[in-house]
Amino acid sequence: MFRRKFFLLKRTYFLLILLLVSLNISAQATSVYYFFPDSPSSNLRQLKGDMENMFAEANLPVIFQPFARLRDFKRELSNNPPDFLISPTWFTLSHKNYQHILKAYRNGKPEYVKLLITNAHFNENTISLNGKSLAVTRMGNDDSWSNQLFDGKHDIKLSKANIIEVVKDVDAIFAVALKHVDMALVAKSTMEKLKKINPHIINSIQIIAESKPLPMPALTRCKGKHPDPENRVFIEFMKTLTKKNKNVFRKLLLIDEWRPVK
Repeated sequence: MFRRKFFLLKRTYFLLILLLVSLNISAQATSVYYFFPDSPSSNLRQLKGDMENMFAEANLPVIFQPFARLRDFKRELSNNPPDFLISPTWFTLSHKNYQHILKAYRNGKPEYVKLLITNAHFNENTISLNGKSLAVTRMGNDDSWSNQLFDGKHDIKLSKANIIEVVKDVDAIFAVALKHVDMALVAKSTMEKLKKINPHIINSIQIIAESKPLPMPALTRCKGKHPDPENRVFIEFMKTLTKKNKNVFRKLLLIDEWRPVK
């Protein structure tokens, strides 16, 4: 009986030590929240794991938390602000508590464009999503930002459409080409890339609206957080990505490089 009690106490002690170590690591880790409507990754669990593995290989303890919905992103920012954000500048520019540190670039540009596309036989004079089926990625399905894409030139509100969520832009393009949906909202760069691979598909599609230039994400520091040494190391890591890590960012986040904000 005594041995059994001793064993249970010993096991409880070690579990407590492991818990304290885990909490200590979490407290020291740099926390990063990620939200980008045109993220190429819809599997958030895998994205989180892949990004944290990349940081771990560089001996950087980072807790990377991606969000699919803007409302969830806002809620967590309010309840538990992180050390850094990777998010569109249109979100952080409207808040005084954030400092832009690095700007993301893709193909040498800090901006990108969205397209509203439909089948080539579309012949309506007015552009409206009323009652139309619209293919859009999971992270791009949010009225709170999508209504700003076209500067009010068209009646393009996702809430008026019958939304069909897809995993990637390519899926949305094929859905339009095969007439499975009426329209789709996709990145222009995806259309251009697919045109080189399968021009026949693109030739069957009509572009009916082009968005204003949209900013790529920025690495933003939450001003309320103390810039401790670990966070400075994290910033330097982002500034000077190795070739291997650049490939990870390009594949997972469609980001080629980070440049300092002037």
